[in-house]
Amino acid sequence: MVDTVEIFYPMRYLFFFIFLRLALPGVAQTSNHPIDQICTENLSECGHSIATESLFSRHPNLQPQADSTAQLLEQFTTQFISLTTNKQVPLFTIPVVVHVVHNNGPENLSDADITDGIALLNEDFSATNEEIPNVIHPNFLPLVADVQVEFKLARLDTNNLPTTGIFRYESNLTYDGNNSLLKQNYNYPREKYLNIWIVNKPFANNNASAFSYYPSSVNSPGSAHNDGVVIAHWAFGRHSGTGLGYEHVLTHEVGHWANLKHTWGDQSNLGSAAACNDDDGVADTPNTKGHAFYG
Repeated sequence: MVDTVEIFYPMRYLFFFIFLRLALPGVAQTSNHPIDQICTENLSECGHSIATESLFSRHPNLQPQADSTAQLLEQFTTQFISLTTNKQVPLFTIPVVVHVVHNNGPENLSDADITDGIALLNEDFSATNEEIPNVIHPNFLPLVADVQVEFKLARLDTNNLPTTGIFRYESNLTYDGNNSLLKQNYNYPREKYLNIWIVNKPFANNNASAFSYYPSSVNSPGSAHNDGVVIAHWAFGRHSGTGLGYEHVLTHEVGHWANLKHTWGDQSNLGSAAACNDDDGVADTPNTKGHAFYG
């Protein structure tokens, strides 16, 4: 666990987004298919896309702001890369607050399950996950790296009082993690914490496992409370036991939170030839038709 630290949004860009973009290709794409089949995937849509479309539909004024912020962030990223290539990266710690929103069902995960889920997140981001050689194509293994980012459950709350970093709320909102009231009611300042909400269903009307937003989508004061990751209990950590890779969903969504796109970019024509015309803006992997399994 860790004391609360001030993570101003520009500092979050500086210490986190850039290094993920450069050094963690495994978060954005975890395919075990041969390189010549990389453009043949045809799987379901990601919760990130659903949530973003829903946010902009409810608040259309946010999209122009998000587009402008995204352009500024890309410019900043390019400039920062030119100044920091091949330099030592200091370890950067992100305090995490986990909000368990439950109705006394299976979504009310134990503290032990939550702690282990954060441990797995750190294994993925430090490249100590023993599964990496089995899920990353050999051509990309040399690019995988410890990005010097760690996540720790917060030790102090907003009043500087001791906390476990885990908070529990009994609410029917657990059945619709995309309901704006959930995040408005249960959140910690995003300038100091990464918020994670564990729920029964991230969306009321589909079975997506989780979602988060790009930083540009939640950069305005009216949308800041949306910043973080909403995740279904069955996709959080190793306790899920599905054997389908769901235990790494949190890593995937934290990647979106940190401004990582899917390797097929933001288009939604998954499985079509046109989908290969877009990418993630990072020159480490080839274009792909799409792989939204982890969304």
